Amino acid sequence: MTPDQALETFIDQFLKLHPKSSQPDWFTTHTNLARDTANKPNKCCFSIVALPKKNLKEGEWYEEVHGREVVAEFLPGTNEKVYVISEAKSQVLVVFKAEIDLDTSEVNIIVNEDLSQITPDKLVKLR
Repeated sequence: MTPDQALETFIDQFLKLHPKSSQPDWFTTHTNLARDTANKPNKCCFSIVALPKKNLKEGEWYEEVHGREVVAEFLPGTNEKVYVISEAKSQVLVVFKAEIDLDTSEVNIIVNEDLSQITPDKLVKLR
């Protein structure tokens, strides 16, 4: 099995457990697909992740830009609005994670959150 086939297996497994008809409205706009880059021989690990909103500092707010929520603030002294592109490492919420064995096609589910228990207004809109 190739890594591309492993990705297909990952998505198939996710959809068996969470059919599109049962996914909440926020799911496609608030999640991303990620691949674990840790080198494990003959294994591929994929995750579906969401980004929790950070605790904003005074003077910061979330603003939608091109369909995505970003943190905005005014520069002190100039009142020029800027967007915070990146800060220290962000925590991510792993919604679903599975490891696929490339030799056997075995799927090991590591994380499988109940989508109905996730509060979308506490997540960053990614698209």
